[in-house]
Amino acid sequence: MPDLSALLRKAEIQQKQLQLEVRFKQNMAVFERVAPALYREYIDYQPQELRLCVDDDGEVQLVNAKLNNRPVYSTAPRTFCRQQFEQYCQRPSIASIRIYKTQDQGRFEQVRQINQLLDRYGESINSPEHVSCNVPIGMMVVTGCGLGYHLEEMIDKLDIYTLFLFDPHKDSFYASLHTVDWGAIIAYFARERRMLKLCIGLSVRDTMRDMTTLADKIGLFNMASAFVYRHFHSTEEKQFIRYYREKFHLAATGIGFLEDEQISLSHTVANINAGIPVLTHDKSTPPLPAVIVGNGPSLAGLIPLLRECRQRVIIFSCGSATGTLCKADILPDFHIEMERTRSTADVIRVWHTPEHYEKVTLLALNTVAPDTFSLFKNAAMAKKPNDVGCHIVDDISGKKLPELSFCNPTVTNCGLSFAVYMGFKEIYLLGVDLGMTDMRQHHAKDSVYEGLEEKYLKEYEEEIAKTSYAIGGNLRDSVFTTTDLDASRQNMEMIIKYGKGVTVYNPNDGAKIHGAITVRPEALSLPETNCDKAGVMASLKTAKFAAIKQGEISEDFVRERYLQDFFKLESSIRLPSRVKGIADIHTLLDKSFRKLIAAESPVSVALLRGSTNAFFTVIMRACIFAASERQRSETYQHCRKTFNAFIKNGYKLIRETPLKHDDIENFWGTSTDDRAGQGRG
Repeated sequence: MPDLSALLRKAEIQQKQLQLEVRFKQNMAVFERVAPALYREYIDYQPQELRLCVDDDGEVQLVNAKLNNRPVYSTAPRTFCRQQFEQYCQRPSIASIRIYKTQDQGRFEQVRQINQLLDRYGESINSPEHVSCNVPIGMMVVTGCGLGYHLEEMIDKLDIYTLFLFDPHKDSFYASLHTVDWGAIIAYFARERRMLKLCIGLSVRDTMRDMTTLADKIGLFNMASAFVYRHFHSTEEKQFIRYYREKFHLAATGIGFLEDEQISLSHTVANINAGIPVLTHDKSTPPLPAVIVGNGPSLAGLIPLLRECRQRVIIFSCGSATGTLCKADILPDFHIEMERTRSTADVIRVWHTPEHYEKVTLLALNTVAPDTFSLFKNAAMAKKPNDVGCHIVDDISGKKLPELSFCNPTVTNCGLSFAVYMGFKEIYLLGVDLGMTDMRQHHAKDSVYEGLEEKYLKEYEEEIAKTSYAIGGNLRDSVFTTTDLDASRQNMEMIIKYGKGVTVYNPNDGAKIHGAITVRPEALSLPETNCDKAGVMASLKTAKFAAIKQGEISEDFVRERYLQDFFKLESSIRLPSRVKGIADIHTLLDKSFRKLIAAESPVSVALLRGSTNAFFTVIMRACIFAASERQRSETYQHCRKTFNAFIKNGYKLIRETPLKHDDIENFWGTSTDDRAGQGRG
């Protein structure tokens, strides 16, 4: 006689399997409509390791087929997900970009105002005591998809604006397509000002690259205190969380601010008016290698090699490295600058000679001060990405010229990017350490920095000691680095990765640069050649750069052509006094930022985006982490008044003197682009 209970269990399992298949088809229909690439990836997908099964109790399980079908979840999956979510809400985890005060020498209103806000709210912003999920969550970073039941809990009980899901296992996401209603999840994030970002099966580095592009889309203030939810604890997910916490600060680099962008606007117009040639799209490959020279400690030991091979390579000397080469009686071919302040010209005058101005060609960003360009007989420029000036260059030229991608934060980034965009395929990095074996030895011996006044040297070394940390070394296990130098290293890795056919050699006793070939200095040799170096240089100048032919760009022209939309945004960018709570505050900031980035004029966006991001990040974090509603209200009102006052003064600056050049007397500089660090200017 048949076992009725066994038959019933079999029928229940078949029914459950049918439900899983129906759910999969429903989800595939949704993804076919909204994400065709993902639909094509999974419509005929065959899992390799993690598989769905239905146990004897009719419970859907995710099992590891390579581990004898061991369940992934320690308890019933729905119960596990619900309990995990409840525990998370009791003690949520966040990953914040730490916001430091900037040294203020009276140059910029924004620096003064942000510093004042940090004096008042910095402790609660950077070391919050009150973290709750009962606030608008600008970004929720989730590692692990599993069966997805925790995602359903999130959209049901939390107010999430951007959900960033990282799962290195394609099998896991495939399983969730059978268990949860992705149509409902997608509908939740299809609402106004919401976003769902899926990074499935990607590497940690590729995922981080995708993440850093979000700042311009959703605002840094939505990302600067991301909530982090770890569903699983696989090796890849642990690696991602560690990498994320260490590197997420890169999202905050290079965002610019209004006063800085005004300087860029004025300098770009002046440089165009002066007829400075601009980098073109010529892709021909020069017949000689390029050598990028930074001012790191390793340069001293590499000077003999550079002296021996200087007639068969093209030397790109970056910032203060030129001073070191001057002392060694080596004349570079190109001198690289990226710092926009006028004081850069004063610094250059200290260690350049009349021969340098006559024979060395300056390559610089469009933002660099006209005073710096005027020193050199030959000079050319390239567009800095995400900068107000690049829009002016394209508009005046009538075509989209190349942007010098990954050209910051150090001047050696700028030098390497110039070499790659100029078509060099064989590149050597000398003195580009981006790390220190001794924190007291941060520049090359005989560097111009050896003559720096003691107080400036002490301030710089104290800053290094305070902010440095260890990373992988190139010729040893580890070296010390700083966030700026580490950001420089990662941008070098990006330009190497995306430079087609580029081979880069790294003989420096500094940071390991992935993608560059490690070679010990004593084993380094550069190829012999019969090329006429003078002819190569002449060809580079004529083929790679071209002047923009046009009439004089006047202040009235700039106001009429580029600033009309900017002035129309003034009233909408200001923050109102009436708010009803944290949700209202977030909505105000979010709508204001999104209206800004949707503006028709890219000049308006470039002028305002950085400052808005900076102030909104401080405001949002100070309000979210407030101890009470009363404190939150008082915090918002104080921050609002500070921001509105800054906007008023910023608009006054642009209205009255849009083409005012930087004129601050600041000999050694203190901006992040200007200060030392093995290749800084």
